[in-house]
Amino acid sequence: MNTNLRDACRAGDAQRVEELVAAGHSPDEPLDAIGTTPLMAAGTPQVVRALLNLGASLAPTRFGHDVLQVVVSDEASVLEDSAQRLEAARMLISYGAPLGRRNEHGWPRLYVAAFAGDVGAVEALLALGADPNDQPPPLGAASWGTGDDPAATSGIIDVLVAAGADIHRRDSAGWSLLHAAAMPYSHGDGYSSSDGPNVAAIQALISHGVAPDVSGPGGTTPLMLVAGDGALEAVEVLLTLGSDPSIRDDEGDRAYGHARTSQRQLTELLATTSAETADAVRAFRDRVRQCAERLSAYELD
Repeated sequence: MNTNLRDACRAGDAQRVEELVAAGHSPDEPLDAIGTTPLMAAGTPQVVRALLNLGASLAPTRFGHDVLQVVVSDEASVLEDSAQRLEAARMLISYGAPLGRRNEHGWPRLYVAAFAGDVGAVEALLALGADPNDQPPPLGAASWGTGDDPAATSGIIDVLVAAGADIHRRDSAGWSLLHAAAMPYSHGDGYSSSDGPNVAAIQALISHGVAPDVSGPGGTTPLMLVAGDGALEAVEVLLTLGSDPSIRDDEGDRAYGHARTSQRQLTELLATTSAETADAVRAFRDRVRQCAERLSAYELD
């Protein structure tokens, strides 16, 4: 680990970087315990160019870092602003960094950035020519995440839609993006996988024209999903945005019925669950009960 090389890179001192490499340091030398390379630590596009001219590698590191993904990132890049990040990214591509590279999961760069909630990276990758309708869809990544940063979620969806992303696409099972945003915690094929209801994504998708009661497999609406998951905040948001709680699925159940069914199943589960998990199951059941109570006013027949 060479602090002189690291400091020169971060300071944007291209001449000093060239001197240190000429003195025997590698342009790919790890600069810290997590394998940050000089290219990833470059504080200016001039240092990026100097390192590329010195033969710095564009391949992912053994730690899994990808220099182009790092350079365009709001969070990870050392570069000062979006204009510098874009300049450096274009330089990397001109030296052979593939814009179309996918990670070990088969995810394209734009999907990775959307999943990470990295608005700046999404904007940069779109400016570089990334496909907003790639597969798996970047909008899916923005929709089924947790939404820990609502502003980032909304911003990413706004940027992707402005770039031409299809808000009406469905996955192979027939789930829409709004279902992905409303989906309970689950992981499977396509973008129906979810870390739980994402309220910011629900709001953003509907604001861009997705019907709040878009029908999914079995006639399931997003309101039915969040009601059965005990996600009261999402229930309230969907009702406010125009969801119709009187709609029935193919089995004849409304959103209220989904909440009641989930409540009964959780009550049965409490009879067999361990003491260590009983409190969590009970809390989940209480959330579902609150959703059922909220929706009971619509049960007129």
